[in-house]
Order: sequence, then structure tokens, then C-alpha cells
Amino acid sequence: MLNKIEEGSGIKMSLILNGKPEEFKLTVLGRKRWSDDGCDYEYGFVNEDRTKYLRGPYSGGRTGFGCGTYDIKEMDEKFKKEYKFITSDLDCIEFLANADEVKAKLDEEKFNRNQEAKAKAINALPKTFSPMVDAELDSMFEFVRSNAEYNRVYSHSVKGGSINFRKIGEERTIWLNNYKTKGEKLKVKSFDADMAWLFGDMAKRFEPKTLLTKLIDRQKALAQMVINAK
Repeated sequence: MLNKIEEGSGIKMSLILNGKPEEFKLTVLGRKRWSDDGCDYEYGFVNEDRTKYLRGPYSGGRTGFGCGTYDIKEMDEKFKKEYKFITSDLDCIEFLANADEVKAKLDEEKFNRNQEAKAKAINALPKTFSPMVDAELDSMFEFVRSNAEYNRVYSHSVKGGSINFRKIGEERTIWLNNYKTKGEKLKVKSFDADMAWLFGDMAKRFEPKTLLTKLIDRQKALAQMVINAK
């Protein structure tokens, strides 16, 4: 995105090259996109005969500003593969910068509306879901979906919408991810050690790996449903 030119913006500079002053003007360059025939606008500074360019000056040095000679690039065939020369005309630059700003605001508003719609779609899903293991366990436990929200001021992400496992009537959730490694391998021994604490006498009816697999697969399916919500 091109920044709008404002009071105090630099639009022209002279640099000493080969012992002589050479003038560089603010220019819009188009960096070519590999995905399509379009380009993304960037600022640069180009000399009068359009043979050299640089991205911008630095502050400091012998006179308070300037650039390293290694920052000055030739506008050769390598340049032309990556960039297009768009314009050095100040009126055209201001027009493009204004249009870029408007487009960026429209794109941001569209993104925000989509994220708000996503949060609304997630919250329209049921709040609780059956584990779908067997009648007894399903009558005592459930998966619960947390509320989703999108706050455009603080984040670009939709927060919430997570799927957790809990005993019906309790707020405390059972973190099934504790029984998986980062590589998604099941920690069956850990789950087996906790089964009596989690499920009471009912635990004796289940083979640990089978039950853990069913619960995690069900949680994954519900999480995917949240991701797909529109």
C-alpha cells in the first residue's frame, strides 16, 4: 500500500555519485506478482534517465542523510523481471496513493465483516454435542462449544469457538489434548491412569485406547465443523 504524501514528505533528493550530484525523484514502482499479471505498488527513488533506483535514503552520515552506494541498483533486465516503472509524476503519485488508501479501507472493512459473520455463524451452532460413545457415557458427558467473538480493535482473528469435553452439569472441562503429544500420538498410559478419576466405575467397561480414540476423533470432527461454519 502506498502511504499518502503529506507536509514534510521527501519527494526529491540529490546524491553525490562519481564526484557529481545526481538527482533522484520519488517514483511509484510496481512489484510484479507471480500469481497473476498484476503488481503491488511500492515507493522508490529513480534518477532522471531511469537507469538507477534506490528504495529510500537513511538519516545520518556526513550530511545527515544519504544512502549507501550499494543501495543504488541498476534498472537492468533483472530489475524489469521484478518491477515495472509506473510514474514519477507527483499528481499521479498522489492519485494512486489516495486510491490505494481507499482500497485498503474497503478491503479491511470487507475482512472485518467476514470475521464478524464467521463469529456469528459459529455461535449459531449448537452449544453442546453428544460424545457418541455409548448410551451411559453419553448421558453423563458432553462436548461443549465456547462462544466465538471478533473484536476488530484488538485482533484480526476470531477468538473462541473451541470444543471441550466435560461432565454434564459441570463447568470444569477435561482437556483431552493433555492425552496427545505434539506429534498427535495418543498418550494412552496417561489416559488409562486417569480413567477412574474421570469416569468412575464406568471406566472399567472401556479399553483405554479405544475410548480415547473415539473421544479425540469426535472432538476433531466437531472442531472441523466450527472451522467450516459460514
